Parts: sequence; structure tokens; C-alpha cells
Amino acid sequence: MRVVFVTAFSQFAMDAWNLDATGYVLKPYTAEDIQNQLAKCFYRPLPSQGIVIRTIPTLAIFVEGKAVHISGPKPRELFALLVDRGDRGITTGEGISCLWPDRANDTRSQSLFRMTYKRLTDALDEAGIGHILASKGNRRYLRVEQVDCDLYRILAGNVQAAQKYNGAYLEEYSWSESRNGQLHRMLLSQW
Repeated sequence: MRVVFVTAFSQFAMDAWNLDATGYVLKPYTAEDIQNQLAKCFYRPLPSQGIVIRTIPTLAIFVEGKAVHISGPKPRELFALLVDRGDRGITTGEGISCLWPDRANDTRSQSLFRMTYKRLTDALDEAGIGHILASKGNRRYLRVEQVDCDLYRILAGNVQAAQKYNGAYLEEYSWSESRNGQLHRMLLSQW
């Protein structure tokens, strides 16, 4: 959970940092002050490892400038899905419905999903970036604060990232059309 403190007293700013707040706003504040703090909630600076994820127009992953290859189409698609869902994550059932829309959510499909997730984590571990995935309860998610991703920059209102959007987002996956429509509407309203 990301926390932004809003207060009229500057002495509480230190309390905000002690509680690991994303930021703080002092009263009186403007709409721009609030927008800046909300942007921090969606995007944080590049991590020290330099993990960059590109989703426009297709998926690409780089660590310190070197491309990371995820073998197998389903582990790669699962990674794209985790990037798309960000820190909200996915359940096994949601993953199955996106990766294998024609399959029922039964024990065989759940086993297939677990095997696919294991292959993905093995590939990321081999690249030295396995720590960017996490699980909590029945959800698997990407630790968005540990990566630099064009999608997250666009959602945070970054104009440079938005200029690279050409109407295509993770175009290799049919489930990405919903997000592509969101990006299209969002950027159309800004220009």
C-alpha cells in the first residue's frame, strides 16, 4: 500500500518518512501538488539493477541494457499479463482465463498454470531478476517499484513515454485489447 500524507503541519513530514510514506503534501495545496504525489504512486525511479520493461508495441525485457529471453510462449505471455496487471496481480483462475480461454479452471489447468509460473520464475532467476515477482495469498504480482516500464510511465502521465504509443500495446496478446483501449482513450483526451 502506498501512503501520501496530507497535513497543515510541517513537523509531521518526518513522521511520514518514518512510516515509509510515498510522499507528503502540506496545506494549502494545489491540484498539481496532488497530481505529482499520485504520479509517485504509479512510477518510481529506475532501480539500481536497471530492469526495463517495454510493452509498446510488443513485450521486451532488458537488464542493464541486455535483452532477457523468456523461452516458451506461455511463460512469456504470463509475464506480460503480470506486467499488465502490475501490483494488483492475478489469481490462478484469472491467469487461466487469459492464457487458456478455452480451458476450464480445473485441477489440470491449475497444474498447467503452476508449471508455467515455475518456468517463468526459473527464467527470471536465471537472468538475476527473479525478485521482481511475488505472491501474496492466492495472487501473483509484479513488484512495480523495482522496474521501469513504459506502461507505468504512461499511466503516471509521462509525456515522453506517451509519445511512443502508436496505438499498439502488447499487440501479440488478445487479452491486452482492454488496456490498449484505455491507453487510446486516455491519450486521445490529452491531445
